[in-house]
Amino acid sequence: MKINCLAAFLLLSLSLFSSPKEHNEIPKKIRESVPELAQYLTADFKSEREKVRALYTWVINNIEYDYEKTQKGKVTFFNGPENVLKEQKAVCTGYVFLLGALLSEVDIEWEEVQGYTNSGAPYFIPSIVLDDHAWIAIKINGKWELADPTWDAGYIGSLYKEKEPDPVDKQEKYIKRIEEQNKKLKEKGRDLIKVPEVNTDTVKEYTGKIGFVKDPGYSWFLVSSDSFLTRHLPSNPMWQLRHDTLGVRDFVQGPKRVKMHCEKMYDNSFYPYEEVLHQYEQLEYLEKLIFLAEDAIAYFPNNSRTKALRYFRFLQILNDEEYRKFIKENIPERESRGMFTRMKEVMDTTMNYIEITRKNEYVREREWDSFYKQSYKLTSKRDKQYIASYESEKELHDKSEDLLEKEQERLEKEQSKIAYEKIKFKKKYPYVVQNVDTVVDKSFRTLSPNAEALATLGEEFEILEAEWLENIDAPALLEIQFRNQFNVFLLEKRKEALTQKFVEYNRFIDTLDRRLQKNFDALDRLYSEELKQEMLPIEFFKICKQITGKSKVLLEELRLKQINGEIKDIEVVEEVVNNFVYAYWRRLEALNQDGYSFIDWNENYLKEVQKDWRKLAVLTKVQPKLNKAKLKFLEEEFENSHKREIDMTEMVEEKTEDWKKEIDKIL
Repeated sequence: MKINCLAAFLLLSLSLFSSPKEHNEIPKKIRESVPELAQYLTADFKSEREKVRALYTWVINNIEYDYEKTQKGKVTFFNGPENVLKEQKAVCTGYVFLLGALLSEVDIEWEEVQGYTNSGAPYFIPSIVLDDHAWIAIKINGKWELADPTWDAGYIGSLYKEKEPDPVDKQEKYIKRIEEQNKKLKEKGRDLIKVPEVNTDTVKEYTGKIGFVKDPGYSWFLVSSDSFLTRHLPSNPMWQLRHDTLGVRDFVQGPKRVKMHCEKMYDNSFYPYEEVLHQYEQLEYLEKLIFLAEDAIAYFPNNSRTKALRYFRFLQILNDEEYRKFIKENIPERESRGMFTRMKEVMDTTMNYIEITRKNEYVREREWDSFYKQSYKLTSKRDKQYIASYESEKELHDKSEDLLEKEQERLEKEQSKIAYEKIKFKKKYPYVVQNVDTVVDKSFRTLSPNAEALATLGEEFEILEAEWLENIDAPALLEIQFRNQFNVFLLEKRKEALTQKFVEYNRFIDTLDRRLQKNFDALDRLYSEELKQEMLPIEFFKICKQITGKSKVLLEELRLKQINGEIKDIEVVEEVVNNFVYAYWRRLEALNQDGYSFIDWNENYLKEVQKDWRKLAVLTKVQPKLNKAKLKFLEEEFENSHKREIDMTEMVEEKTEDWKKEIDKIL
């Protein structure tokens, strides 16, 4: 049965159905009869392809996968197409044989195809693989094509209920109340509440149970043989419909490996599938069973299961009471003894291969049990890491609030110091202060090394200023919020994937885990480094103090030179230097105010980020619980699968042993 994968979370499917005739519109007498139903559904169509599509559409829309039957740990038997029509439920063979029976009624050839399936994202490759799925080959206009009605009927996944949204008028009243509340909040200068939009979409409410989810489509209906091969590998290579056949070990590595194989033709390998199919079609049914058994074991020697079951089916037919009676009454004793001796040999072969199958099943059980436990251990480790990462980042988040508070206090003190420096400057140089130019003039720099050093300090200030303004142009908190919201999204998807419980989601979970780890690492850097770097550097104040000190040294030097007659008039230079000094104190004052405003913005934005942290708290804590539930489910699922296989081997052994005893009596 197919599993609803990564695409189920991230993509929307398009409905491609032709309008099927509704089940309840069809008279009961017709819908309970295979011949009448086939004629009714195809009455409006002439071409074989149209008839096939009409029958296929009805089957995938009206037959549910009998998931409950697979959970009983017993081998499932196909009870005939009429029973499938009556019960409206089936497993894969039921889908195939019902569709096949309908096709036969409109003279369209078909064959059951037994085979292997792989997951869309293989996570574990066992040594023992089962060909425990069935699909159908249909001959349309003389050409064989493939389809899988079981997978196209729906999938096994989390069951859900469609929840209708609140009536529009009720939603509009709620929105109006929020808008009125926002008016009051705005008057008080408080944060506004986000106004929701009217929602008319239904919402899926998951029940927490796993079962068949009806989702009819045409994903596996008469698609190209190469596309079909990505997820379906026939036990008999002729049904690959390729000259260059794919091996089982390549197939179980997943669709990517299959596509690589299909894109590259191997000149040294040629399989004449058309010829093999032609020869196969000429065989009688019993001959086909033997051919399928021997061909499957030749293709994949580990597949003792198929050989045992094909031989068993062969024996079932030959051991029918009517058939035996016919042999006794119509075939001479000498010839009949030879037939019964041959039947006994087939029984011995069946017993040998079913014993190998049983041993293989216990190997499969050990492998999967080990895999489930290792997978659970790995995922549990990641769950703990997420909780630890959350707690660590949350601690940094809380510390950032303290950081902002301390920075605010520092800037307030620094602002007082800046004001004090400006007052001193006003007292000493009142004329210069009143006529200070906003453009920083560094024309004095060539006068002496001290002048050059003073100009260089101004340039250091400007470089630091440019760097800081660039830093706060894209605040760390914006990225922190993005990373947090992305983590919320990823953890919600991880939660959904764990809820689905199947191993096919492990690869998807791995991808989510890698992205989550990158985000948590980035958050650590953002909180511990970048947020601190965005605070107004204390170096600005230090540079301004150095500028003031260096200007005094320079002016003292110039006065000495004037006394010594080296310079005639320093008043102009003195004015330029003082303008230079005061300009940087003014710039620092403006930067200090910007830094204070930036901190204020950060404090308000932290409240928004806090909402995401609350969501993360819930999501990180729920992961271990879901992971544990997944392990329990997988172990139960596999236990049911294992029990079915063992039950099947015991049933085959018991029946075959009974037949042998009856043959011994005859011989």
